[in-house]
Amino acid sequence: MLDDEIGKQEAPDSALRRLLTASIKRSGKTHAKIAGEMTLHTRQRISKRMVDDWTAQSKKPARFPAAFVVAFCEVTGSDELQRHLLSARLRELLEVGDRTVEWAWALRKVRQELAKLDGEGQKRSRETRRRKA
Repeated sequence: MLDDEIGKQEAPDSALRRLLTASIKRSGKTHAKIAGEMTLHTRQRISKRMVDDWTAQSKKPARFPAAFVVAFCEVTGSDELQRHLLSARLRELLEVGDRTVEWAWALRKVRQELAKLDGEGQKRSRETRRRKA
């Protein structure tokens, strides 16, 4: 969802509220649960009402504190907010890193399969040599 869908046509405050709301919804947690878990992470009292206000389009004076970004992402299980706050250049670098990690995992799986096939091939060769002997 990031900046491709959020923030291109709307004010940054509205985009942030929509992103917070979407992240909470995808987490499957209630605002009260988010508030409780964020309280534990931040060691500051966060109420359900605060979470309600941060996500309400009508509560413009209620601002989401930057100091809570990491805790919010941990609690929702989504790094979308952190990525949203990055500059386009940093997001691009992060995406390159993400793709590199994906390729490395894929390469690892291929190497494991090749090693497995090589082991099976060596086993067959030994069996064939035994039969000939």
